[in-house]
Amino acid sequence: MGRIFVSYRRADDPFGAGLVAAVLRDRFGEDGVFLDTWVLNRRGDPKSGLCRGLDGSAAVVALIGRRWEERLVERARDATSPDWVAWELREAARRTLPVIPVFLRRSPLLGTGVPDDLSRILPRETAVAVRQGSLRSDTERLVEVVVAHSGGAVSPRPAGVTLSEELDPATVAIGVDAMLRHVVPVPQQRMGNRQLLVTTCATVLGRQDWLRHVSAGASPDGPSGSGIVVATEAAVTVANLDERFAVVDRPSVTLGRGPDDLESVDVRRRKRLLVRSVADLRLNRRNGTHLDVQGLFAGAADDLLDNLPASVAVRSDG
Repeated sequence: MGRIFVSYRRADDPFGAGLVAAVLRDRFGEDGVFLDTWVLNRRGDPKSGLCRGLDGSAAVVALIGRRWEERLVERARDATSPDWVAWELREAARRTLPVIPVFLRRSPLLGTGVPDDLSRILPRETAVAVRQGSLRSDTERLVEVVVAHSGGAVSPRPAGVTLSEELDPATVAIGVDAMLRHVVPVPQQRMGNRQLLVTTCATVLGRQDWLRHVSAGASPDGPSGSGIVVATEAAVTVANLDERFAVVDRPSVTLGRGPDDLESVDVRRRKRLLVRSVADLRLNRRNGTHLDVQGLFAGAADDLLDNLPASVAVRSDG
């Protein structure tokens, strides 16, 4: 039997990638789906690990979110490291592997800045749309398309994981758990408190929300893990927890251009216990108020800042 190679950008739509990864791994097995997370975070040559992944694959699923083209252009300008996503797709084409584009909550038309050869590798006629209001039926359709384009090399098993059509708490939990296990980089997987992050997101997120980032910090004067930061496309929320890890309140800042929206972020970087690099953030609203979150690990803080709108000014003490 073959394997499904999942190509995705972690900085594009990690939650959407987590949902799709959860469904594919449920239907085709852990060994039947290849994600690059562990390969690209180990020492050695990433290309050899990716080649091994492609060697045993019967089809490539290319996840394309709303930031995919933006990140493609950014990586093309960065001469310091290769764009592994672009490399994966070109290598799949060289090997004549079928590529199935999966458009996450967006139009199936590629935007500007995509080279012609990549556009040809991502054929619109085999594309699948995964939409927020039809998650279950769209991911079931994806399974069917993968089977159809694998040449009989993959065979699904009965579903054990079933998404809802919209984001009910159970589906949120599935997506967050898969995101933290398989999608975000290894140093940010935060495995020790994964279940707390999953449970908090399932409590905080509404059916219209879409997760961009989650990490554990501290509320002002609170212990580590007392403030869970949940960022969506519309807001950054700090879920403050009590001693039983229940959410007691959830102050937030909205992300937009209104008078109460987030205007800037002050970042203070320090060492915790003189070892771990952490950051304290002050999220400043346009109305003069602010929201504090403390003790985020440095990688998590950088990830949160990267998910904020470009219009938000970031001021760092270095």
